[in-house]
Amino acid sequence: LGLIRKILDTSILECCMMVLSSAVIGVGNSGPHHLSALHRNPRTEVTAVCDLNEDLASEYANEYDAESYQDASALIEEIELDWAHICTPVQSHLKLASLFLEEGIPILIQKPITTNYNEFKQLSSKAEKENVQVSVVHNQAFSGLVRDIRKNINSGYFGDVTSVSVITGDGH
Repeated sequence: LGLIRKILDTSILECCMMVLSSAVIGVGNSGPHHLSALHRNPRTEVTAVCDLNEDLASEYANEYDAESYQDASALIEEIELDWAHICTPVQSHLKLASLFLEEGIPILIQKPITTNYNEFKQLSSKAEKENVQVSVVHNQAFSGLVRDIRKNINSGYFGDVTSVSVITGDGH
């Protein structure tokens, strides 16, 4: 609701120039990539970094001139956010996402969104109930490798495909 209020209280010109207050939750794996991307975007400001590892949270918070937290609940209580990136292990996604959704804070979740379909339904229901946007990162969806695999599946090249697992490394 904070972002909606901010938009409603501003003119169209101000809205186009608005800088979104952003937090990254989890900086052990993909979180640093999110921090870097947010930092490079002139319409976002990294306001907070949260990680259970206090040293890691402090290191990245210092690098991006942000507040450091080890507890997402404390972050939510103390910082007014426009959105949050959840980059933690998948087992924590539902709990963390629920905290932000309950406060009306839109979230971007690193894939996979949840550990199973039941958790996904819970998260989806919570987002719908709270009327808050949830997005999932699918950064490889349009890579050359994935497009080629999709083309081959759709053409029947592999026969009847029931499951696909792709492991990439070294840029391949």
